[in-house]
Amino acid sequence: MKIGWLLFLLLILTNPMQNASLNEIRTLYAMAPNNRIASEKLSTLCLSIDSIASPVLVCYKGASTMIEAKYQINPLNKLAKFNEGKLLIEKAFKREPNNIEIRFIRFSIQTNIPTFLGYHSDIEEDKKNLINNMSLIADTLLKTNINNCLSKSKYCTIEELKKLKDSD
Repeated sequence: MKIGWLLFLLLILTNPMQNASLNEIRTLYAMAPNNRIASEKLSTLCLSIDSIASPVLVCYKGASTMIEAKYQINPLNKLAKFNEGKLLIEKAFKREPNNIEIRFIRFSIQTNIPTFLGYHSDIEEDKKNLINNMSLIADTLLKTNINNCLSKSKYCTIEELKKLKDSD
């Protein structure tokens, strides 16, 4: 009986995302900036993610926190959520700087927030990394999300958009 409890606890502790899949998080992340219900669902899914979780999950938690800022009324709460999310995204990036999904999340955040917040210095670096590595992405949903983000971005040149289309 003790072994059963130990296995149960081990399963719980090693799986911080018990009910959520990465694809569910990706889908909600794509919808959250324009859909408050999706933002709330994303936030709920990310609640159990802690700083020792995989860097990609930590990054999504940071992005979710920053999206929550959009729906805050109080400017101080907006800024607090923004700073909390930024810290999580940068922690994730430091742990896995070559992770294309983390670069995508950071790019999508930095290109969609007001420049006066001062969090936009990595846009060009992330954009180049994403465009140059699109062909390496095996996950269809992730590739679609990145492609949509880059295609809608005002930061991509015509040549970069062509290269992006050619990598499909």
